[in-house]
Amino acid sequence: MTLRPDRVRALAGRFAVFVAVPALTSFVPLLALPGVTSVAGASGWAAVAIGQSVGAAGAVVTELGWGLTGTVRVGRQSEAAARRLLAWSLATKSLAVLAVMPVAAGAAALLAPAHRPEAAAIAGVGALSSVNAVWFYIGRGDPRRLLLLDALPRTLCGVGSAVLLLHGAPLWIFVLGVGVPALTAPVLAVRAVGLRRTDCVGMTSRRLLQVIAMQRMALAGRAVSSVYIALPVTLVAAVAPTAVVASFAAADRLQRMILTGLQALPNTIQHWVGSSPDLTTRLTRARRACVATVLLGAVVGSGLVVLAPTVSRWLFSDSASVTRPEAVFCAGIITVVSGSRITGGVILVVLRRVRSITVSASVGACVGIVAVPVGAATHGVAGALAGTLLAELAVLGVQLDAARRGWASASARGRASGGSRGSRRP
Repeated sequence: MTLRPDRVRALAGRFAVFVAVPALTSFVPLLALPGVTSVAGASGWAAVAIGQSVGAAGAVVTELGWGLTGTVRVGRQSEAAARRLLAWSLATKSLAVLAVMPVAAGAAALLAPAHRPEAAAIAGVGALSSVNAVWFYIGRGDPRRLLLLDALPRTLCGVGSAVLLLHGAPLWIFVLGVGVPALTAPVLAVRAVGLRRTDCVGMTSRRLLQVIAMQRMALAGRAVSSVYIALPVTLVAAVAPTAVVASFAAADRLQRMILTGLQALPNTIQHWVGSSPDLTTRLTRARRACVATVLLGAVVGSGLVVLAPTVSRWLFSDSASVTRPEAVFCAGIITVVSGSRITGGVILVVLRRVRSITVSASVGACVGIVAVPVGAATHGVAGALAGTLLAELAVLGVQLDAARRGWASASARGRASGGSRGSRRP
């Protein structure tokens, strides 16, 4: 099929914005890091990193798996149905955050070596940060709203806090820099999408709990995956001294920033794959996307190996540094995660094998919860990174096997029905 020039321009424009959004959200936080380390030193940076680690894990739970199940689904819905789905998403997330925020704040306060109130606040705000409509904008192929309502507020607040920190402002300015966008995101979403009272019909406490229960499989996969995705810094903090925690957090932050920037491709792919009504087309697109994201991850990871020592010294004011051997492990993690974002977040969802995502996350968690702290205790930063890479490889391996079996099953059903099922929506 040949695309018309106007269609090509539209796709190129959408992809450009999807690139700009994670690029902004990954670059802007870097600006505040020199200020954090200059104001609070290695202990302050460790407190911030622990707060963000625990907060990210809390956000996974608060998110309730909507980014997994809703993104592909909402791409084919009518405007009214999509709006109603967003309303239920925001309502269930708001209910979940009431339970998650206090737990996240308390855990960060216990683990932080210093600046415990700030660490607790950062963790609480982190748990709140998933109460937004990011998955909705991605699924609807609406990068403009994603840019204006998510990336722009975070950019403005991030730049403002960075400037103030570099001029000697206290660490609480960093808390405000991440807290204000998290608080305003759901308000902006409600107004921009135009949610109405009719979209909330039937939202009793019982029904909300039932919807949360319906999300339990996707939530289980996300929650378990937080052990090896969001919590490595916390696991290292439990067994290693502050110096190791600070350096590991620096390496982890660099690779996470890059992975955030690389999220543009999966974001675009989710809408591209989900918009097709044909199962075979969706699977073919997803397979090609997986190869492309792995290659891109490998290239970007190689660049990190070269630049990590210099960049880390600049960003963290010599309070933490990343060596080139440590950066090699980071590059491996970036490459593997780039693949699993498609195998898990797209292919297995299309194949209706969300349970396999939970299985892969459980395997990764079992590997990570042992390998990361053991590696940190025995070989420091490099050992912890090796443990993280091992966990990610385990996840990808399980997902590839599940995708292979699911693909074979779908192909067999298609042949048995003369290809008629290939057009059914999964």
